[in-house]
Amino acid sequence: MNSPTKNKDKQNYQEQVISKLDLLSEQIEKLQAQGADLREDLAIEYNAKMAEMYVKREEIEIKIRELQNASDEAWIEIKTGLDKALQELNTHWNQALSKF
Repeated sequence: MNSPTKNKDKQNYQEQVISKLDLLSEQIEKLQAQGADLREDLAIEYNAKMAEMYVKREEIEIKIRELQNASDEAWIEIKTGLDKALQELNTHWNQALSKF
């Protein structure tokens, strides 16, 4: 049974996740633009790190779609995975930012 409170919590969480992902995506794109001037040896590592972030971002987008279709009972499990994936993406971004 869907309760209005659970639906609102799910909606609020979904909006927060999308907002966080949008912000991280903007930051990743800015970092991507900065990478054009790297030395060849750094460029290889940089491209690998960027690829990791794009894969992680895609995983989050998939989980957001799962969240949108999840029942009130199932969305909490998806939330746990989304929180972890967002943290991992943020960690990858911070590592790339500090290195490049």
